[in-house]
Amino acid sequence: YKLQSTQESTQKSIQKSTDLKKTLKETQALFREASPVKDFRIQLSQVEKKKTLLILRTKIFQESHRAKFEALLKKKYGTFELISVDTVSPTIGPELLRAGLISILLTLVGILLFVSSRFKKEFAFAGILALVHDLVSVVGLFSLLGLLFGLEVNTLFLTACLTVLGFSIHDTIVIFDRIRENLKYLSKKNSFEKIIELSISQIWFRSLCTSLTTLFVLLSLLFFGGESTKIFAGAMFAGILVGTYSSIFLASNLLSFFQSSQQVNKNKKS
Repeated sequence: YKLQSTQESTQKSIQKSTDLKKTLKETQALFREASPVKDFRIQLSQVEKKKTLLILRTKIFQESHRAKFEALLKKKYGTFELISVDTVSPTIGPELLRAGLISILLTLVGILLFVSSRFKKEFAFAGILALVHDLVSVVGLFSLLGLLFGLEVNTLFLTACLTVLGFSIHDTIVIFDRIRENLKYLSKKNSFEKIIELSISQIWFRSLCTSLTTLFVLLSLLFFGGESTKIFAGAMFAGILVGTYSSIFLASNLLSFFQSSQQVNKNKKS
């Protein structure tokens, strides 16, 4: 449930109090006066110079209570414009979680099969583990933000996670491809670790520039885009940032580890 101020006087009325906690407490008191619901959360944020966005999250919100709450807000602060009312049924949450997990699992399996067909199996396992690292990092970050600031995710967050997986594995494959090419010509005189190091030194700048151009676009969406795109842009920004790191540093080290383990096993058998 989102309301946005439409008059400059409204903004001035809300900003009369320099203490944000006091302003929130006043708005919360108005809601308690309008509705008997005890389980609710209110957020106030300035989206433009003369506009304030009010976001209310509650489990039950009857039409009569909403009308009374809007009337009390109008009386105290001025005119408000209703932006959106989103209703989530109890079954949507589990369904979204199940669909998200299935989508991510199918994506990882598809990537594993693709990379296995193009490279050796140790390349595929290193790439998948790097992707899991990226996914856990993004989900963990937003879980922490939800715990600390009440941030809630939606289907756009799931879309961002899947997009991050595709972007990250593309970056990783570019590095793996360079390693594979160098193995053809340099493996006789150099160790596997040395070839990985050489390959990264040849490709890291290209990878960094590609990621930076994407991050600049996402930053503009974060600061100048609408409220509905901020979750998507934020998740994409965090995912690409982590994905760039994992493609260069994590995936290559995992590949080196798997290759060394395979070599040790061969020596034991022989």
